[in-house]
Amino acid sequence: MQKHLLSILWLFISSFIYSATINIPENYPTIQGGIDAATTGDTVFVSIGTYSSETGEHFPIVMTSNINLIGGDEETTILDAEQTGSVITMDNCENTTISNLTITGGAGTNGGGMHLWSSDPLLKHLTITNNTSYSDGAGMYLYDSNALLSNVTLSHNVTYSNGGGMYIKSSDPILTHVTISNNISEEGQGIFSYNSNLT
Repeated sequence: MQKHLLSILWLFISSFIYSATINIPENYPTIQGGIDAATTGDTVFVSIGTYSSETGEHFPIVMTSNINLIGGDEETTILDAEQTGSVITMDNCENTTISNLTITGGAGTNGGGMHLWSSDPLLKHLTITNNTSYSDGAGMYLYDSNALLSNVTLSHNVTYSNGGGMYIKSSDPILTHVTISNNISEEGQGIFSYNSNLT
């Protein structure tokens, strides 16, 4: 038992010792390229600028567990999908932080800005705006995801189904200093929640 605990402790400590920062676009030209190259505990740091198909980015950007995605500045580090897909997707992701970004121009079936499936990220200092969905959750779609949101703005997202700002199903997110305004949907213009508990 003691040996097992020491092994877990070593893995925890080594993730910090050996973590690296991957700079975009200095080290890799695209955000996805940086994420794909990252290993446990790494941070993908995105320099100020707009990242779109014109810079070689393909959407959605697919996150993985144990990787952090950090922008240089919330207002001026912009991920613009230009209606080619959702901006960011997360599927079974854990131990992940995304911060200091504007997420815009997304268009997806569920979750134009962000699509979370069985993922529990920390999301902070994000602006999620001007995204669309063909079904639910124009700004964000959460299923079985207990995300922590802090200092997040969701505005001017549009769906003709449910959840203009957020669609939350079977999830228990925690929202702190979250601003939700001027979103459009059939039901739940700000938040549409089903079988979920919001704090």
